[in-house]
Amino acid sequence: KEAVREYRFPVPSFRAKAFYRVQTGAFKNLANAKAQRDKVKAAGFDTYLVQNDGYYKVQVGAFAQKANATACAAKLKAAGFPTYITTKSGTPA
Repeated sequence: KEAVREYRFPVPSFRAKAFYRVQTGAFKNLANAKAQRDKVKAAGFDTYLVQNDGYYKVQVGAFAQKANATACAAKLKAAGFPTYITTKSGTPA
């Protein structure tokens, strides 16, 4: 009988991976957040709203590499939007 060799490969943990998001605003008022989201969308960026820490946050992207988030932030800044790179997300708003 031949011996069976068992190979174990490390399984990457995707839950532990932080994603970098570019935030263009954080608002207590949902209407203000939606207005900012609409401005960012009108400028050609895919954006979304999340709720976290009592604020409605307007975010763009979810990048595995910070360099990609930095490049996106530069494009947003060039379009006239304030930016902040964060690893915090939230619940969809």
